[in-house]
Amino acid sequence: MLEKINRNGADRILLNMGYDESSVNKIKTIAGRRYSVTLKRWHIPYDKTAYNAFLALNLPHDIISGTTEGIHKEKVSCHNSVHTGIDDNQSSTSALPTIDIVEATDIAERTDQKSTTVTMSGGSFRVSIPYEQADVKFIKSLYGSYWRQADKLWVMKAVIPNAQALQDRYQVWSEDAFAELLELIRQQSDPIILEMYVPPGEAGKVALRLSGHSADFTFLKRIPQRQYHAKYKRWTVPRDKNILNAIHKHYKAAGAKVINRIPNKDKAVYMKPSESNQAMLQKIVHKVGDVHTATVKKYADTLIAQSYSKNTIRVYMGEFCKFLQDPAMGDINDRTATEVNAYLSRIAETKVSDSQLNQIVSAIKFYYTKVVFCDRVMIDKLQRPRKGRRLPRVLSMSEVQRMLMALDNVKHKCMLYTLYSSGMRCNEIVALTVDDLLWDREQIFVRAAKGKKDRYVQFSVWTRMVMKDYIDAYQPQHWVFEGADKRTNYSSSSIRKVVKKAARKAGITKSVTTHMLRHSYATHIMDHGLDVRFIQTLLGHNDVKTTMIYTHVTNKSLKKIESPLDIMVRNHIKNRNNDIK
Repeated sequence: MLEKINRNGADRILLNMGYDESSVNKIKTIAGRRYSVTLKRWHIPYDKTAYNAFLALNLPHDIISGTTEGIHKEKVSCHNSVHTGIDDNQSSTSALPTIDIVEATDIAERTDQKSTTVTMSGGSFRVSIPYEQADVKFIKSLYGSYWRQADKLWVMKAVIPNAQALQDRYQVWSEDAFAELLELIRQQSDPIILEMYVPPGEAGKVALRLSGHSADFTFLKRIPQRQYHAKYKRWTVPRDKNILNAIHKHYKAAGAKVINRIPNKDKAVYMKPSESNQAMLQKIVHKVGDVHTATVKKYADTLIAQSYSKNTIRVYMGEFCKFLQDPAMGDINDRTATEVNAYLSRIAETKVSDSQLNQIVSAIKFYYTKVVFCDRVMIDKLQRPRKGRRLPRVLSMSEVQRMLMALDNVKHKCMLYTLYSSGMRCNEIVALTVDDLLWDREQIFVRAAKGKKDRYVQFSVWTRMVMKDYIDAYQPQHWVFEGADKRTNYSSSSIRKVVKKAARKAGITKSVTTHMLRHSYATHIMDHGLDVRFIQTLLGHNDVKTTMIYTHVTNKSLKKIESPLDIMVRNHIKNRNNDIK
């Protein structure tokens, strides 16, 4: 039944009739239609245009007869309908009853307040509505909504549930516009992304992962020799320049975001900008003053010429400059071994570690033997600190296992697996490149390690499995473990934090370091009978004596020795059982 109502001062026609999805879709085509939450009915403007538009829909309905000023009288032949007597030119008392409804929950347009507007900017909806308590409550219920005081409007996340709720309540978009809006939201929230990277352990292949709400795989399926890997939800194709260019061009034209993680041939793009030796030298010269400039420069030039590492140059230069500036030394070229030893004695009293004191001796010795070629007799008299024999601290296998299981982040887990399973040093881990992972040989190539020595280490079965998951998730280009910028390598300090976090989550109270995992690796493989010479090679030790230290930690031989206490208790129990018998 159609009824005339007054809605907030404006005449409207209430469509008081049965609805189905088809009927609602037709009603939504009428300009100026509104839905009342209170009445749970649609209503349209009380004018000839809207009325005729409704009649053109041919929807079954009843009409109450009556006339109203300003609307043309017109017969209607519809199912169960009665002529309304709407007239354009004459006025009379309407036979159509008027229902005057003004409620805060109504969605009708108001003539005395601003209308509801909804715009989309970036990933947010901006909503401007007349102040109504029910509307404010509704807006607050939407995801991510808040009031922006500066703009006097509401802001919320541009997500599909919010868009649907706004459309259901305010009908701010036409059907076609709303469909376009939903498509735009889907594109923003789930865009088409094509990732291209080198898959782990598959030489001559490139991995492709295509995702997004409207991703089209048809083009990929046409490529010869393509393969789909269900576990990692990716494709692999031959590493052919023409094929890759065609894939890139096709999906770029389709509006996809292409993430190309195939390694760059120019390896310089992956290197951190480092301070040159000359720049470092200038800083040191500036600190020591003009008096010692020539000496410091000669010392630095010798270190650089002999290809010492930057870290060694930095340490030696720092310690030598302190020695050079000591007021008690005078001209260092005239010093005797006794005077140098007196300097070392003063340094030792400052409670420096044995290793640092050794570095100081080495830095001074380098000057007299490699820079000025002083008499070696004096150098032989330089006193190094007495060496103690401190055993390496190790973790038990169960403690290591708890640490490995404590981490959920696949990158952090992969770091720990690699550290422990290979016995590598922390700085060797961060220097690993993707090319150093020799999948077919089940080895890891450690390039230019301590002392600029190369070596091969184990690439264990479980480490390879975790490494595959990690590479598929993070897609490293050059460095195995990349930093936040995806170009330079991960820092050693960050790996140390990962190890400490794993130990803490595993409930290990003692201080755990990255080097402790290296010690644990060496000890555990010695426990299981590996020859010390092999262990020396795996660890990259110059001298087997360094490796022999683990013989004092391993419990392989100790397990064979029975404590005299255990023997005594066992004999006591045996004798007591004999007495009872």
